[in-house]
Amino acid sequence: MPPAKVEKKRIRYITGRGEIALKVGQPQIKTAERVRDLGEVFTAEREGNARLALLPRNMWRFDNHEQKRFLEPAAGNGNFLVAILSKKLATVTCEYRRGLNSQRTTGWGDFHTLYAVSSIYGIDICPENVDEARERMAEIVAAHYKKVLKRELHSDGEAALARILETNIQQGDALHGVTDITFTEYQRPPGTAFRLTATHAPFERMLPDWRSGLFDDPLPEPWSGTIHDLALLHEGAQ
Repeated sequence: MPPAKVEKKRIRYITGRGEIALKVGQPQIKTAERVRDLGEVFTAEREGNARLALLPRNMWRFDNHEQKRFLEPAAGNGNFLVAILSKKLATVTCEYRRGLNSQRTTGWGDFHTLYAVSSIYGIDICPENVDEARERMAEIVAAHYKKVLKRELHSDGEAALARILETNIQQGDALHGVTDITFTEYQRPPGTAFRLTATHAPFERMLPDWRSGLFDDPLPEPWSGTIHDLALLHEGAQ
């Protein structure tokens, strides 16, 4: 069997001052068997970027309390997810650098980096792809910390990031298994200092024929806490 066709490209993390190349030579297919059994053909970088470029600029606009949410129901190993995350973190980077000499407090960069991740959702039927997508998103966050925040991701941040990626990037069947998928909405309540609330909602609310939008009718008593609290929640689930 001939080797899978590889598009020679770089997955790039976009910062306020340029780009960081993360990976080279991402294949569009892994094996012919996976194409046959899973219908798996990954989106090329140029195609993903072209589609995202069609979105209005306000889709990436920074907001302290609300961010535009994105769902990729056939996420593969995360090509669209990493492109979306890169654009969101580019906006966070611009705001962070703009405020370095003003009122930005300790923890601003940590909170808004993770808040950007929390607005991105993905589903794939293959567990291997889900793990790879989470890993690639985590790499982008780590690169953002080094390039923009000038430090390593701390232990609480690592655990909180792992928790968000576990709840938001899930293994499942977006066609025939919607009732088995539950997502978590993360929000920053107005007037709070770097706190998140988390509310669970079934994926079926996102379908076009559902009576309301995603998270419009949340379950009662949502979880609330800081990044440290979220890290403890993740560690307690291990």
